[in-house]
Amino acid sequence: MTEAEISAALAKLEEIGHDASGWDTLFRDPVSGALWEITYPHSEMHGGGPRQLDEIAPSDAEAKYPELFELGH
Repeated sequence: MTEAEISAALAKLEEIGHDASGWDTLFRDPVSGALWEITYPHSEMHGGGPRQLDEIAPSDAEAKYPELFELGH
């Protein structure tokens, strides 16, 4: 997914919050309820390299972002 495609997709998603590291961000599609995550998978590159947007399973999101689910997000 290109940077422009990621930006277009993010314009339609609601930000829920960040993981404990502060790098990864969880989003929700307000229409479908699907969860999406921005990560920086190339830690060897400056600033973590280009961002990546992927759909994440609710169970995986809850495991990675437990504080967000404790607050009833």
